[in-house]
This record gives sequence, structure tokens and C-alpha cells, in this order.
Amino acid sequence: VHRGVVPAALGGSGGIGAVNLLTRRVPSHPYLEASVGSFGARSLRAGAGWISRDALTGLDVVAHARRADNDFTFLDHHQTFHNTADDSLRTRTNAWLREWGAWVGASRLAGRVALRAGAGYTRRDGGRPGPLTYLSPHATVRHEHGDLRLRADLDDGLLTADLAAGRGDERLHDPRGEVRSRDPGSSRSL
Repeated sequence: VHRGVVPAALGGSGGIGAVNLLTRRVPSHPYLEASVGSFGARSLRAGAGWISRDALTGLDVVAHARRADNDFTFLDHHQTFHNTADDSLRTRTNAWLREWGAWVGASRLAGRVALRAGAGYTRRDGGRPGPLTYLSPHATVRHEHGDLRLRADLDDGLLTADLAAGRGDERLHDPRGEVRSRDPGSSRSL
């Protein structure tokens, strides 16, 4: 548990802190997980791992994909909380989501030093429904994120060297100026 400043290896953003969850060792057999939910929610996750006979070297790969339509019905109060006469049932539109990604990790124990490396990539595309009073039924958002991490531990954490890098690329496609009325089109932030 990191209280206060978030370490760079965990993303470096946010001022409240972070919790670093350490997972168990790499499973030595392939696995496949699937799930289905309401409003078009579906996901698939697959992975495989390998550990050498001497248990000094490990490799694992994980890939995932998920989607959701998010076209649920809700009570629209039209921002008039005191007047229930104008309330109506509506269906959420342009709240869809599609995501896929992959991660690979490797580890090697060399005497008193444990070496670990990992790299991952995620891409998420989705609609941007907007708030109830400023709908944006044609706008979409794409978010791409890549991570790389290298770590060396001496004597199980007595001394640690950590190098982490990440790159995020977010694009808003707003052809009709529903989100930014003065500047329709596409915008990008890295």
C-alpha cells in the first residue's frame, strides 16, 4: 500500500495513493475465461504460462477482449428534480464500449537477483453519450495505452531498481460538434 504520492511504476498519477496487488506465480497451463452480462456485455480472457524445470525462469502471456452496448433504460428527470410531471423513460444511446489488449511478462532468478520484465497494450473504443442535457450521439472516443516495466530485486526486495514507462493516446472524434461546438472534428491528447 502506497499512501500519498503514487510511485511512477504504478502510473504516477493521483495524490491519494495506490495499492499494488501481487498475483500468484504464472500458471503452467493455458486458460480461457468467458463472461456474459446484461446490455450486451461480453468478455473473453485467455492466457498461458511457462516455468522452467528448475523454476528459475518464467514467461506468461494474457490477452483479453470485452464489449458492452450499455443501452439501458433510465428515468430522465430533465434536470427538474422538483417537477415529476416532465419525467420520462429513455434508453441510453452511444454508450457502447469495445476493448482489447495483451500483456506479456518474463522473470528470471539469477542467484540473489530476481529480474522481471513486462509489456502491455490496451485499446478501448467507445461512444461518448454525453450528459443528459448535452447529448453527443455521434461522438466517439479511442484510448490506446502501452506500458513497459523492467525490475531487478536484490534479496527479495532489499534493494530494488525499477524502470517503468507508459504512453497514452486519447482521441475524440466529434464530427458534428456535439462535444466541442466551436471546433468540430477530431482532437488528440498524448
